[in-house]
Amino acid sequence: MIDEAYTGSQKAVFVLGMHRSGTSATAGVLHYAGIDFGKRLLPGRADNPKGYFEHEEVWQIHETLLNDLGSCWDDIRPLPSGWLESDAARHASARLRDIVDREFSGMPLWGLKDPRLSRLFPLWFPILKERSIIPLVVLALRHPLEVAQSLHRRDKIGMSHALAVWLRYTLEAELSSRGFPRVVQYYPRLINDWRTELAKISGVLGLSLPELSAVAQTRIDSFIDKDLRHEKPHQQMAEYGIIDNLSDWCTSLHNKIKHLDVSQSFDDLNDIYQNIFDFEQKLIHYYEFSGNYIKLKLEYEKNITWLEENRENLNSEIIRLNDIIQDISEKKNYVITRLRREIDYAKSDIKNRDRIIQELHHSTSWKITAPLRIVRKLFS
Repeated sequence: MIDEAYTGSQKAVFVLGMHRSGTSATAGVLHYAGIDFGKRLLPGRADNPKGYFEHEEVWQIHETLLNDLGSCWDDIRPLPSGWLESDAARHASARLRDIVDREFSGMPLWGLKDPRLSRLFPLWFPILKERSIIPLVVLALRHPLEVAQSLHRRDKIGMSHALAVWLRYTLEAELSSRGFPRVVQYYPRLINDWRTELAKISGVLGLSLPELSAVAQTRIDSFIDKDLRHEKPHQQMAEYGIIDNLSDWCTSLHNKIKHLDVSQSFDDLNDIYQNIFDFEQKLIHYYEFSGNYIKLKLEYEKNITWLEENRENLNSEIIRLNDIIQDISEKKNYVITRLRREIDYAKSDIKNRDRIIQELHHSTSWKITAPLRIVRKLFS
């Protein structure tokens, strides 16, 4: 049963799930079905050409918070203990409150989607409680091997690393959304029959969605492109050299959450949590190494971001320096040319003087006055 503090006239649908798990497809269907996901949505890119349906400012706040906590989107470690009480979390929360009040105030139904919500959902609890907004959760689920293959293709992430990130996101999304109205959205089902899946989401969460017009249905038909599902888990995890524990946990968690709508028993899931907690204690040295890797990666990404943001200024500075070099080069050439002329003039002058001296030595007057010069030397 949901906490009474959340009861109110407003409802907010939060789409949680690992990157590459169909969160964009789920949010896109809900968006076209009438749920407002905000004014400024991230534009599509090559890896997701039809759009992310992520609020751009919320995405930036989530990303900055992870970085401030010494983490990033593909970090497999738990977030630091007490992170919700950190200055970074308080600053992020204040900015998120401003967005909710500015864009969603008084709106009976709105939505948010960002895979990072799988790890940061608790940050939203006090924001929603203060405004008596009822959170409704859609857990987007996709086979972990498909997710790992997609991340490996897009980001060159190792398969074991990608599966560990999937495990972290999925476990934390499931745990943090307990007690709220929620529904599991399995990616293949959405791709194959979005109408049935939309009806299921609407029914389970009690959404009052407007009846879809023929135009809206055509738009969603065009949006849901089965050809965009590039990865399918034909291979077994063992074929990728995945360690048994990780393979077993991913498979088990996937199967249990897939049927979570039918069975609300958390005992098996709690067992997985405990096993992973024990395993984490044995991997403390690996996590220290991972932490150093994350720091280096964050520093690298920060430098790349700075270069991109200052590209225009850097280009202008390069042009300015090139102009200076060109000016110096032109002045250098002028000075060199002038010096060469002066040297040539000096050589010519010396040559003329030598000629005059030679002519003087051979002149009659020079010969006549020779005795006088000898006498001068004697008395000098």
